[in-house]
Amino acid sequence: MTPTKAPASAPDNGPLRRARTALASRMSRFREDETGVMAVEAAVIAPMLAAAVLSSFAFFDGFRASGINMKAAYTVSDLISRETDFINDDYLDGALGLFNFLAKNEGSADMRITVVRWDGANQIYKRDWSKVRGSKPELSNTDVKNLAAKLPVMVHNERMILVETWTKYDSFKDVFPQQTFYHYVFTRPRFAPQVVWSDDPSA
Repeated sequence: MTPTKAPASAPDNGPLRRARTALASRMSRFREDETGVMAVEAAVIAPMLAAAVLSSFAFFDGFRASGINMKAAYTVSDLISRETDFINDDYLDGALGLFNFLAKNEGSADMRITVVRWDGANQIYKRDWSKVRGSKPELSNTDVKNLAAKLPVMVHNERMILVETWTKYDSFKDVFPQQTFYHYVFTRPRFAPQVVWSDDPSA
């Protein structure tokens, strides 16, 4: 009878098992550990929050500045509409100064004043006169004709005072590109059928 051999003893895996158990324990603790989570979240969210706050403030300030410029343009338009005397260069310089003061502009804005007339016989808008302060060109009859869609309905030979202003806005120029506010205001003469331009400084 052949003697039965005793089974070979399995290799001792104790150290390996202990290492796996320790690693699994450490991974479990790492997964459940929330220490420093708020600091990480703050580091991620803070730049986005700061950008959102800055953008909101910039948009608010931009709309505020645009509204002030619009009101200043209406004031100049209303001022000219009440005139019964001639308008000259000195008057226009004063109107621009008033606009810059009311709009609180650090630099000087561009302004264009045009008196437009409706020719009912030919069904066309025409220019009586157009004067500018700044870099913008004066309006020609062709330019006025192209503005027909923006002008109100008028009766034959009725006049309309058109005030246009351009103001640069760069309060946040280090963050956002420079903007130009353009405002377009028209008003009928109030106390005279038309506002007349004179090249005579003493007019």
